[in-house]
Amino acid sequence: MEKMSLETSDAATIEIDRCKACASAFFDFDDGEPGNIARALQESITEDTQVADEAELVCPDCQATMEWSRYLNDGPRVGRCGSCMALYIPTNSISWLAEAGVHLGPEPKGVWGRFVDALSKALPD
Repeated sequence: MEKMSLETSDAATIEIDRCKACASAFFDFDDGEPGNIARALQESITEDTQVADEAELVCPDCQATMEWSRYLNDGPRVGRCGSCMALYIPTNSISWLAEAGVHLGPEPKGVWGRFVDALSKALPD
């Protein structure tokens, strides 16, 4: 695994864990909307990128076993950590999530962004 800084379309910079061999990505629950992250990751996927096998994955954050399921019940299979809610996106699912996650409004912010917005509204100028 390697750490990768990634700038998403809502100008947030997040840090994800990226598999050096297959370019699959692990990211935290509060990093933002998966489609937004997938769109930022799409640029790094090449024709010769290997596709990871579905295997027993271990969460890089808390070491729990990742559980496989369909994203939003009908999307591609992704891994989800039942302990910390981290998400694993296999390389072959990145394009699907990039398309499926398109929103008509601004991208949702992560937990930290929503906290900062609420705090800035609560504090006097």
